[in-house]
Amino acid sequence: MHYGEPQDRLERICARLSDAFDEDPERIEGDCVIVFIDSDSEQRSGIVSSKIAGDTPEAVTAEAVWRLFRHLKAMFRAMGSDLAFTPIMRQNPENN
Repeated sequence: MHYGEPQDRLERICARLSDAFDEDPERIEGDCVIVFIDSDSEQRSGIVSSKIAGDTPEAVTAEAVWRLFRHLKAMFRAMGSDLAFTPIMRQNPENN
């Protein structure tokens, strides 16, 4: 299950891969997936997540970002480096 309908070709492919994950017989409760596809020819990307807990699309996005961050940190550590992010809070959220 993912929020919303895929918006383009790349997101449709991501959604099909995500659906295959959802149906995998070895998937257990608590497993989730984030599928990324980049197209060099189109100079764009697609992303879909599934089985990430959250009551709203915003909550799911926040959880997906946190899980992505954990993977990025592990990738950097595997290369002998470290990765850190510092959140920057907006003073006035109404002014995007």
